[in-house]
Amino acid sequence: MKTALLVFFCFIILNCNAQEMTEDSLHVSKIHNVLIATSKGDFKQAVVENITAKSDELNCIFKTIKLKELNDEVLEKYNAVIILNSIKAGRMSRHIRKFFKNLDEAHRKKIILINTAKTDWKSKEDDVYAITSASKDENVDTVSDSVFLKIKEIIQIP
Repeated sequence: MKTALLVFFCFIILNCNAQEMTEDSLHVSKIHNVLIATSKGDFKQAVVENITAKSDELNCIFKTIKLKELNDEVLEKYNAVIILNSIKAGRMSRHIRKFFKNLDEAHRKKIILINTAKTDWKSKEDDVYAITSASKDENVDTVSDSVFLKIKEIIQIP
């Protein structure tokens, strides 16, 4: 009788542990791929460094490319796309203009567009999340935090 009870309790304990392991395995985090396309500049580099430093918190793998390489990327591979662009003579880079010309609505929802400009420039791309900022050191944290929150929203991290 004692042996039967001992076997019964061992079975229950092992079964509970197996159940806990199964529940834990259901909570395995998905790795998110985020593309960053940027032009050169100290401000842009600082923003990229701030964002990529939080890769563990976001459970993201970041790939950084030059703006001119953006049109060669397959966007289906990425959960979010961050574009850091300089506004010159009141216009976005020709690479960015070409990129947006061919972009469908589903992909526009995962774009974070950061434009650096000396004035309050407004993007004509109303259906993407856009930030305009002067390239000043005191703006790095504010822009980085805004991008971080938007990435969390896009990849649906509470």
